[in-house]
Amino acid sequence: MPKLASVNLLGVLLAAVALYFVGFIWYGVLFSEVWLEDLMTTRNLITPEAFAELDAAGQRAAFEAAYPNASPGLSMGLGFVISLVTAFGLGFALKRMGAKGLASHIGYAAVIWLCIALTSLAYDHVYALKPMIGLWIDGSHLLVGFSAAAAVLSFFD
Repeated sequence: MPKLASVNLLGVLLAAVALYFVGFIWYGVLFSEVWLEDLMTTRNLITPEAFAELDAAGQRAAFEAAYPNASPGLSMGLGFVISLVTAFGLGFALKRMGAKGLASHIGYAAVIWLCIALTSLAYDHVYALKPMIGLWIDGSHLLVGFSAAAAVLSFFD
């Protein structure tokens, strides 16, 4: 399989799929309602009380009214590109860190998550005073996603 900067590109592709799938589980299944409420209420697009009264279809309609130019297809496509670049960067960093085996890959990925990803996410919550629920959802998504991607990459060492 071709490599770029010593990183196996098939591993990167599969790691990106794993990372993207974790995002689907996080934002589409496990935390979709909480995440959407945080998105809508922290931007003062709807009150928390009004949001709580809406069913799933009403929440979707409120989102579409607040973001009429949103393009789900474009967002999903760009989201995969982000996952692809993240998986490559993770693979590159893990190679340079000397990760060997599953546990080492996941351990180093957790260090990268803690020292770079989580701290970068935290800026919005520290300086822009966003609610902490967003940090917990986004941070846990990236921890699990980085771990899944690192696990996949460990098979392409």
